[in-house]
Amino acid sequence: VESINATSFATNLEQMRGRKAHITAFQEHAMTDEQIHTVKLSLAQDGWNMLAGPRDPEHARKTGGVGMQCMTPLRPMMLQPITEDFKDACNTGQVAAWWVDIVGGNVLFVIIYGWTGAVKGNEAASRTNDLVGIVRNELFLHPKALTVLTGDLNGDTEAFPNIMEMINEENWTDIGARADIWGGTPNEPTCQVSAGVKANRRDFFFVNQSLFPAVAGYRVDVCNKFPTHQPIQLALASKK
Repeated sequence: VESINATSFATNLEQMRGRKAHITAFQEHAMTDEQIHTVKLSLAQDGWNMLAGPRDPEHARKTGGVGMQCMTPLRPMMLQPITEDFKDACNTGQVAAWWVDIVGGNVLFVIIYGWTGAVKGNEAASRTNDLVGIVRNELFLHPKALTVLTGDLNGDTEAFPNIMEMINEENWTDIGARADIWGGTPNEPTCQVSAGVKANRRDFFFVNQSLFPAVAGYRVDVCNKFPTHQPIQLALASKK
């Protein structure tokens, strides 16, 4: 599984087509409904099953939007939300969720794209934190789900009280922060705006307690194929 901020999916279509992960979650696809349909058909010719949510309707420019592509025979299946808040949140272009049947087990992938420039206490952090709260409330109604929360939060975990409560009170694991468990480097940066700016960790995998035993590896793929962000990759393995 990997998570990518694609910045513009249509622009990066060939790079996305060439990804090797069985499941790719992406943020900021910035596509119109017509483009989503066209890209979906194009990827299907190469064995990809792709679904994507709407763009952010707040802006006239193309921005926001999250989605998922899976290698056949894997196929994303849209979560049917229980709460009205989650239904409304999906229309913001900042969050969506899909089920994927992996070797007979359904895994729920929640993909989130936080508001840009989140710093603890500012408006962007507050809006993203509220969005995570909506996700939490929805997930409370799916208590047995094997769940991954992934995406670009556009801020440090400490800026979002809901994320910290999930980790500290609900037994969620920030995989990148615990990468040493699988031989990796904890808190490895994933985002660098320009050469003269300090790199930060803005892209995350969080897994709940039910899914944690299946985590078999994590890494930052320093491939330089996508502007600003590096893909992050999560290996899942069934426990026999």
